[in-house]
Amino acid sequence: MDVERIPELLQVVPYSLDPDQPEHIWPRDWSSEQVRFIYGGIFLPWQNPAPALLTVASTLGEAGRGVLEIIGGRHPFHAVDTASFEPLVDRLAKLPRVSVSDLLPHSLLVERYRRAHVAVDVMMPNAERELAFPSRTIHYMWCGLPVIHASYSEVARHIQEYEAGWVVPHDDPQALREVVLCILDDPNEAARRGHNARRLVRDRFSWDRTIDALDRFVREPYIRVERVVRPPRPSMLAPARPQGYVIPVGQNGSDGRGAPGFEKPRMKRRGLASQVAARSAELLRALAPVKGSRARPVVVGGHKRFALPELIAGHSHGQRFMCPRPGLAGVRVAVNTFGRRNTSRLVLHLQTSPAARSDLYTLEVPTHTLKDGDMLAFRFPPMADSEGRWFYFVAESPDGVPGDAVSLWATTQGGPTPARRYEDGLPAGGLLVMELEFDGGEVL
Repeated sequence: MDVERIPELLQVVPYSLDPDQPEHIWPRDWSSEQVRFIYGGIFLPWQNPAPALLTVASTLGEAGRGVLEIIGGRHPFHAVDTASFEPLVDRLAKLPRVSVSDLLPHSLLVERYRRAHVAVDVMMPNAERELAFPSRTIHYMWCGLPVIHASYSEVARHIQEYEAGWVVPHDDPQALREVVLCILDDPNEAARRGHNARRLVRDRFSWDRTIDALDRFVREPYIRVERVVRPPRPSMLAPARPQGYVIPVGQNGSDGRGAPGFEKPRMKRRGLASQVAARSAELLRALAPVKGSRARPVVVGGHKRFALPELIAGHSHGQRFMCPRPGLAGVRVAVNTFGRRNTSRLVLHLQTSPAARSDLYTLEVPTHTLKDGDMLAFRFPPMADSEGRWFYFVAESPDGVPGDAVSLWATTQGGPTPARRYEDGLPAGGLLVMELEFDGGEVL
């Protein structure tokens, strides 16, 4: 990819929230109201808000006005070390104008934010804040809170443009102190900027606005020109016989030519009406599972099997496996033809891993030669050093279409060797119905 074109090719949906925003509650009379500064969120070890929080707390103490509320704690699900926060929280809790409370359920947190007046959102630089789009910042503003924010953040320019808060250098405590004093002297300015914060989120960070790029693509999907033609995968196997080393177990090899007399059925299956019918049938199979689906597996030889989706162009079924013995000479997989003679091509690959850029071996099988339930044997020269090595088998069909494509069978039962099934290059549940062949004819 040409890196200069990334802004043109890559569309971004930023962190977004519900367009139905909560109403913020602002005092009508500040004479009897303390300005409430607030900091909320999970304590994370790489974040350091200590300089900002201590500066705000000391400024409030010196001015004798305002309060700082801190709501936070350990991550509720992940064991993340927060030891560095404990001394900070203990120190802040002892200050006269600071209150500290544990994490709150989201609904209660929103209620606290609706009644607070300014969010303190200044952290020392860290990889997360410099690279990520800070969700807590958007959440503050969604609740109508203006934020005091660090100038290095990506969100800072939005805050400045809308006057949705105050942007300060992360390493300038005097600038932060002056902002706090100005807010104490004129809290109506906080209310004005709080209204702007809600407007900023409504204009740029509510999900009815941010999904425009995704919505356009879904309505008119396309493939970039440079991705239409897939480069051929290199092969280390020179077939020495028709159909090379690939034959259905117990059958003779095909002559490798296209399906005889299948040109008219092929064209009909690939017509618009047939494709609409085939895609509709696939949707119905997903909604009302038929026999042979994962919800209603079939039993073959005492083992439960379920059919995987059709191998249409752009999709793949694979399995990563550890070879337990030397002399690996073939991989057998169960083929599903959906009870029809198909006219597409089935391409088999053996690689070192799902991320490999080239094949160890590859071969093409004309699918009209296959029968439902065949154990298709992908054979190659024996590998003396295969023991303990990981391999990746993958099948794809570059011209497969709904209604004219084969697939493979899978099972939820474990196999004799460590393995992981993949679908479209991503880990998936179950395992392919697979066997390994070894030099000398042994099958595992």
